[in-house]
Amino acid sequence: MFGGASPGVKPSLSELRKFDIKATLPRTQVAITFECKRDRLAIETGNVAVEHKAILHSEADIVVYLIDQISNNQLLQIGRETLIRLLKENWQGERRWRVVQGGEYRDYMTLIPVEEFVEMCTPV
Repeated sequence: MFGGASPGVKPSLSELRKFDIKATLPRTQVAITFECKRDRLAIETGNVAVEHKAILHSEADIVVYLIDQISNNQLLQIGRETLIRLLKENWQGERRWRVVQGGEYRDYMTLIPVEEFVEMCTPV
């Protein structure tokens, strides 16, 4: 299922913004939601750009990243709450990673070196 709507019901825009994909584990019937992100420029810049607004507004359990040309396009996952905690620690404390404004809407994003980001994540 895509977005936050119930099966057979046309989702509202606010429901679609909650997460990208919902999956139910077959054995336990536990539902897990995913926010899906792709970084096409990480190989060129050496950094994964984590968009603050997208992560903070999502209600997903897990954030899945596709980083082009890294690890044979392996999907990487990290808990959304874990990622939020790391971003907040970086924002409020000693800046481990650079924070910039960028992208189409000039929103804040944290630039995490690719190798470090890959180590923080789990392959899917």
